Order: sequence, then C-alpha cells, then structure tokens
Amino acid sequence: MSTEFRIDVHLKILEGARRDEQYETMHNAAAAINMELGESDSRDAWAARSKMTYELHMAAYQQGKALLKQSLKLMHQSTEEARKAGDPVAALFTETNQCLPEFGLSTKERMEKSASICEKAEAFVAAALDDKTRDRANRAAINTRFNVIDILTKTGGDPNEVGRLLKLVKANPYYETYKKDHGFEEASVRKLEAYANKA
Repeated sequence: MSTEFRIDVHLKILEGARRDEQYETMHNAAAAINMELGESDSRDAWAARSKMTYELHMAAYQQGKALLKQSLKLMHQSTEEARKAGDPVAALFTETNQCLPEFGLSTKERMEKSASICEKAEAFVAAALDDKTRDRANRAAINTRFNVIDILTKTGGDPNEVGRLLKLVKANPYYETYKKDHGFEEASVRKLEAYANKA
C-alpha cells in the first residue's frame, strides 16, 4: 500500500469522523497523517496538510464557541497550506468559512466577502482544465451563493435578490450533486422559493 493511498484513507477517516463528531478518531487519523507526511515539502504533502487542518478547524468550530479562537487559527493555517500546495480552489473553501457569523464580520462584510469569493470561484470554473477542478470550484460558488441567501432570508432581505441567487444556484452544473452531498431537501428549496415569491 503506497504512502499516498494510506494518506488518502486517513483523510477519508478524518472527514467521516468529523461529520460523526468522533473527535478521538479524528485525533488518531491526524496523527497518522502527520506521521506519513513527515517533513515533506511537496505540493501533495501541503494539499494533504491543508485538508487535514481544514477538518480540524471544522471540528473545533463544531465543538462550540470556546474553541472558536483555535478554529479561526486553524482556518487561516489551512488557507496558507492550500496556497503552498498550489491549490487556490481549496483555499476558497476555508475563506468561505470566514463568513460564518461567529467569526465577527458584520452582515455587510459577510455578504461582500461571499460575493468576492464567488467571483474567484467562477473564474476558476472558467479556467479549469479538468472536471475535478471545475466541480470543486462550482461547489465553492454554490457555498457562497447560499451564504448570501441565508443572510438575506434571516435579515428580511430583498426577495428579488434571493430569487436571482437561487436561479444561479440551480443553474450551477454541480447543484444536484451538492444537494445530495449536503442532504439539501426539496422542502428547503421550496421554502427559499416561497421567500423569493414574496416580491
């Protein structure tokens, strides 16, 4: 079994454990990844570190506000590791999390940052040379659109803007996969459509 394969297996365990809130399993998987990576300075190594740190950042976020400071530190670390890996699309996912309300940005700043990240993601979609990169960039774009939609619906924002953004989300080629991966049910979509139809 190659080192690359073992790292990939550990990363999948790490992600699954984070979603299941199995934090001891995460700790063990992260230790195994660090052992496999050693001091490697390759782009693949930095990509693995970025993914690992992203999952640890999300775990810290999940565990509550007491760990927000640690989560924020890991978020910035993951972004830097993604850049060292030459993977700017991965950096977008971490940047998107900066728009979570718990991290202190104002509503206006969160919306502006989300829009800026979405523009970057769509630029990566246009420039992508392979389907995997295109899908990941499309997923990043959907994330930011939903960020803004969430802000608008929770603050009584313009229904017309919600409708416009929802159409863009649905037109995204990754939309159906996104719904499946995130458990996004049709009832949730209809609720957003109902909000948009208040215009």
